Amino acid sequence: MIVTHCHPDHLGLADWICWDGDTSRWNVRLWISLGEYLNGRVMAAGDGSNAGGERVAQHFAMHGLTDEESLDALRNRKSYYPTLVPSIPPEYRRNRDGDAIRIGGRDWKVIAGFGHSPEHSALYSAKDRLLISGDMVLPRISINVSVFAMEPEGNPLALYLESLGRYETMPENTLALPSHGKPFKGVTTCGITIARGWRKCARRALRRHLAPPISCRSCSSASSISIR
Repeated sequence: MIVTHCHPDHLGLADWICWDGDTSRWNVRLWISLGEYLNGRVMAAGDGSNAGGERVAQHFAMHGLTDEESLDALRNRKSYYPTLVPSIPPEYRRNRDGDAIRIGGRDWKVIAGFGHSPEHSALYSAKDRLLISGDMVLPRISINVSVFAMEPEGNPLALYLESLGRYETMPENTLALPSHGKPFKGVTTCGITIARGWRKCARRALRRHLAPPISCRSCSSASSISIR
């Protein structure tokens, strides 16, 4: 079973499908990148990590969140990921960028992507012009790109924009099969449009908010932040 990345809506049922003792559905190996597997294992350990806990509350506070109710909600959010991903298979097979995987008579190439998650794996069949894009390129919504407490000096947006460049050389009639939304063609145009949108937002934020410098929270026009 191939999993693109470690987010709960992708990895959440992997153990139930692959491994779960006498109740396992197919008794198959989990195929996933090293970065996604290890990050999933860390978050499933229940110490909060990126999803909640004291360190996450400190991370948000450092960037301008001062509302104590919201900070307490973050501190008490340690079980968020383990609730959605209660277990992860103890063994896996590593997907690496450029790997060739043969499925159902088709040859697929692993395309690593960064910024949305640690080491996302998309799959591309050049012969058939098919792309299993996972969450890297979606037809209607922009994906989450966040700086997490585990890597507070990270620059995930730069990594994501760099990763989008991997799709710009694909034929325009490539059929993309995304994790959210309907299949679509025009992955090159879509990727370029997404990148332009992110860069436009970044330039607007720089013009409006960084003279003088202010916190991330102050940049937001939202009156409150939802801690889910």
